[in-house]
Amino acid sequence: MSGRYWMARGWMDHLLFRGEPYTKAQAWCWLIENAVWKRHRTAIGGKEIFLRRGQLSYSTRYMAEAWGWSEAKVRRFLRVLRKWSNIDAATDAGQTVITICNYDKYQAHDTSTDAPSDAGATQQRRSSDANKKKGNKDKKERGCMDRRPDDLFPGSGDDAFKEFWSAYPSRGDASNPKKPAREKFLQKVAAGTPVEDLLRGVRGFAASVERRRDQEGERFNPTTAVCQAVTFLHQERYNEYGPEAEKPLTDEQRAALARHRGDGQGKASPNVVSLHAGKPRER
Repeated sequence: MSGRYWMARGWMDHLLFRGEPYTKAQAWCWLIENAVWKRHRTAIGGKEIFLRRGQLSYSTRYMAEAWGWSEAKVRRFLRVLRKWSNIDAATDAGQTVITICNYDKYQAHDTSTDAPSDAGATQQRRSSDANKKKGNKDKKERGCMDRRPDDLFPGSGDDAFKEFWSAYPSRGDASNPKKPAREKFLQKVAAGTPVEDLLRGVRGFAASVERRRDQEGERFNPTTAVCQAVTFLHQERYNEYGPEAEKPLTDEQRAALARHRGDGQGKASPNVVSLHAGKPRER
């Protein structure tokens, strides 16, 4: 059986289907259903962007609630879709912009009959073969899209890393190379790790280090207490310290954190003051 069919938007919200976790197939349908069908302007994390046809933008938390999944399961599913070139995605401030690859293949309105003439069918096959060859060449060169964090959020990859780097606690006089940390950070983002998770994790780590500094006093050794940033990212320690970012610091600890926060090379940056680590979750 060949041909195509379209489903009305909103069919997945029917009472008959509510309250049940989505299957992978349903989650895929949800992505297609919620993609915009024409250019659309929206704001994400205070940044104005334009969604192109076939793109959608939701946080992984929102999708998890909509699908009845955990956020971790949503992220794993998106990574699989990226691996198979079903989608491409960029994440910024916890918000994910997803591009449905070959969106027109699923949603283009074809007014021709399902049984084209022999001449038409031959032309279709030739066009299809040519497109496949071109598509394979493009895929070798750049995949579904250039898999860079800056594609949809200009500068967001480096901007996010700058925020990560400024939040990373100082190692005192010990080394903490910036270049490999930046490369690892961008690799994590390109692989689908939400920027929000990375930033929340580093803020939690900084808060944890400051609590330890407060407890140990003169015995505190930043070299042993703080690993290199590239190690922090490689071992995915941001997952471990994310919850720490929600625990409030005392005024003294926040002041100490501002004094000891460095540029990643053990140099204090007294002008950089961040209270993110001690900011309670808004309700």
